Amino acid sequence: MNREDAKKHLRMLGQELQKKEITGEILVGDGVVVLLDIGEPPHVDVDVYMAYLKGEIPEPESVKQRKYISGYFHGGGTAVLEAVASIASCENLPGDWLNQALKELFYTQPPHAKWLEYPGLRVYIPPPRYMLAMKVAISGCPQDIEDIKTLVEKLPISNAQEMFAIITKYIPEELLTTRMRSLVEQLFEPSPPLDYLLALKLLAHRSKDDADITALKNLLGVKKQEEALSLLEKYVSKKYITNEVVEKIEEFFEH
Repeated sequence: MNREDAKKHLRMLGQELQKKEITGEILVGDGVVVLLDIGEPPHVDVDVYMAYLKGEIPEPESVKQRKYISGYFHGGGTAVLEAVASIASCENLPGDWLNQALKELFYTQPPHAKWLEYPGLRVYIPPPRYMLAMKVAISGCPQDIEDIKTLVEKLPISNAQEMFAIITKYIPEELLTTRMRSLVEQLFEPSPPLDYLLALKLLAHRSKDDADITALKNLLGVKKQEEALSLLEKYVSKKYITNEVVEKIEEFFEH
């Protein structure tokens, strides 16, 4: 897809969204894409808007309504995705045409564009901090979590308090949902020791855990069932290490 085709199809995307009385925002940067459905987008001056997102000026009156998440986000990009699929069908485009268009316009060095706006659609490269806040606001799938981790590493952010400080710059604390808070806190929970993970999986020993058990015992150098039982006793009371558990461990180490 060349540059002109990319702009043409993005313009069509905006037209399709207008039919739904929604404006789409697509945030692009560092391999991460955020899709937003906006009910009533404010009119903004691009320079003022980007200066605000970068933290260079206080929040302008024209964008204060962004903070009312319940009215600002309509389905976390669902309308955008539906419109993308509709255009792909009508124009006989591949399913990933939007990614191709964004790559052509925004992922070159330097980018051919930093801000594109058509009726019904706004596409731009925001500061990573703003993108992180929006990702947390709309996250709902494993890829969102991976994107959030990418942004956390890039910024970098070392703890939940730092991350909340960034997010609440764009989303008032009283509007942070339980889901958003849990997501942030879970990102920084310390990982349990590998031998603890192995103990838990040995105790459960479901067939779907076989590959994990093999990987963990190889990493830890556990080669005998006696070593596995000793490790299990480190974390689990002996009364829970039943004959059935012992037999399963014996079977595993016989293989």
